[in-house]
Amino acid sequence: VASCQNITVQLDANGQASISEDAVNDGSSDACGILSYDTDITSFDCNTLGDIMVTLTVEDVNGNTNQCTATVTVVDEVIPAINCPSDIIVSADPGLCSAIVNYTAPVGTDNCEATTTLTSGLGSGSTFPVGTTTETYTVTDGSGNTASCSFTVTVNDTEAPEVTSDLFFLNCVDDENSDLYEVDFTVTDNCDNNPTVLSVITIPYIDDPTMIFKKKNKKKLKFNLSNNKITVEAPGVGGAEAWWEQIEEDGGVVVALEQQLNLTEPDDPDKVIFKFDNSEALTKVFDNTLTLMVTAEDISGNSTSDSYTATQQCGGGDQNQSMIDNNPQIPVENTLAVNGLKVFPNPTSDFVNVQLNEHVNEGELQVFDQLGRLVFQDNIFKEETLKTIPVHQFPEGIYTLIILSDNQRLTEKFIVQKFN
Repeated sequence: VASCQNITVQLDANGQASISEDAVNDGSSDACGILSYDTDITSFDCNTLGDIMVTLTVEDVNGNTNQCTATVTVVDEVIPAINCPSDIIVSADPGLCSAIVNYTAPVGTDNCEATTTLTSGLGSGSTFPVGTTTETYTVTDGSGNTASCSFTVTVNDTEAPEVTSDLFFLNCVDDENSDLYEVDFTVTDNCDNNPTVLSVITIPYIDDPTMIFKKKNKKKLKFNLSNNKITVEAPGVGGAEAWWEQIEEDGGVVVALEQQLNLTEPDDPDKVIFKFDNSEALTKVFDNTLTLMVTAEDISGNSTSDSYTATQQCGGGDQNQSMIDNNPQIPVENTLAVNGLKVFPNPTSDFVNVQLNEHVNEGELQVFDQLGRLVFQDNIFKEETLKTIPVHQFPEGIYTLIILSDNQRLTEKFIVQKFN
């Protein structure tokens, strides 16, 4: 008498399983004795998952046979495998706040057929925004076994804002003793719709610059330059008081110099006067010269600057003198000024040479950093043809080199870059 039982078998890592001939036998018996067991199906694979009906044939020693049937349940409990690529870090595409990122998508493996899908993230070839995006892929086989892996795609904003500024001399004011200037500036950025704009009015020969104001994008201001004061016209509703309240909210600062620069209350509520208590302080200033610098920094910390140098034209100044655009957006290669002044190497890391010519007699050489601070000063003697400036201790950045000689002012830019 044949007697069967139902059983369950598991596929191995290769997607195979097998049973013995008597695996489904459940106590079959015979009075004379059983000779053999024979099961019609003993091998299984991924194509036979689920319940499979098998037939067991039992033969006794006399050649008599009897059969029974059983269910073999074939299961797959092997977990798939999947490996993701390493984390990806790229810079945003030029002019954009995103980057198209391509990568090889992971494909999972399994003992049986499996499907790999992107379960979170954007996918290869997509446009990834600045920041970090997590890509997760999941592989699933026919039995519902799953495995996942993840990696990140980080897009960094490495593009500096673009600053466009113009400094206009309007006219002489204060009984013709002061210059009236207007500054217009706009800032655009690939990512930050509202970059922080720091505008600085600096005085040469003074180690610490005067940070006059800090405002947001698309602003105008007017200021007067006279012998012992700078008067800034406060734009907007509410005049000077409201303007300075906004400056404080924006993180603006006013740094007092050693000569004590004070904020005073003028009669005009739309003006703010910065006046030196010690009028002798400006005796150090060459021709009552100041530099206006507009620096923009985006939310990612990228920054760039545009600057102008203005020399007082009214009150005995040279009304024919033009303002100098110190736009630092220069190419990395060497520059050659129209007067023949040559600065090399540029960029540099250890020293910079200044090649002089017949246009420069005796005079003075100065170097200012991006905040208008005097960082180097030396005399130029007659018939000198080359000056070498050590810059190995200078931080990386763009520097302005000024030569004052024979009532002329020669300006050139150079870059300090620490090469690895």
